[in-house]
Amino acid sequence: MSRLPKSTPSPGPGPAFGKNLALMYLSSPALPIGGFAWSRGLEAAVHSGTLQTLEDLFDFLALGLTHSLGRLDLPLLGLALQAAASYDYGALSELNDLSLAARESLEFALEETEGGKAAKRLALSLGLWPEGMDPDFAPGLTVGQALLAVALGLGPADALPVLECFAFAWLQNQIAAAARTMKLGQSQLQGLLLALGPTVSEVALQAADLGLGRTDPARPSLAEIAQAAIGPGLPGLAILSAHHESQAGRLFRS
Repeated sequence: MSRLPKSTPSPGPGPAFGKNLALMYLSSPALPIGGFAWSRGLEAAVHSGTLQTLEDLFDFLALGLTHSLGRLDLPLLGLALQAAASYDYGALSELNDLSLAARESLEFALEETEGGKAAKRLALSLGLWPEGMDPDFAPGLTVGQALLAVALGLGPADALPVLECFAFAWLQNQIAAAARTMKLGQSQLQGLLLALGPTVSEVALQAADLGLGRTDPARPSLAEIAQAAIGPGLPGLAILSAHHESQAGRLFRS
């Protein structure tokens, strides 16, 4: 008869999972980084009357994928994956600073920092914190996810599926938030999840191409590529997020 271990096992020197399992692990809602606590402005949009119908929600999520996640989080994650895999901790620190500086509201900044703290706690507790990295380094969620991905055996060659998993996890969380705040049925929400699947793949593919094949010795740094790649945001969403900070009866932290 098998027995449960007396303490949490460490993954050891090799990858804890095969690549498919590592991807599922990183995109699982059960990953203890607290994603369920944040709605990324969706609750504020519902409260303001901006989101009322299924069509409103589709447009809101599509814009979030193409103009926010696809123009900030995914490019940064793809470049952070390259930096982490090559042990370029200087570039990783620059990308982390850029990611934190790009958060337009207090709530969005807290989501990034708190998610990063949770990712670091998880990495330390499981023996996945990179050797040689400053133990005081405080990654945000985006860079924290890149560190976890590399520790689980994923690298730049896996950028597309890693980014797809990150974007799909974001979308799943948004759908879960909508289920708690809007009068929509589960079948409607699941249909929305399927309808936005191609957009998830499209924005991930665009972000995965950044910085690859850089053979010129005078090539720009990863942080410079990130700055050039980051594009239009959603100022209306940032304003909603700022209003949410004082909203009464909140279910979510953002």
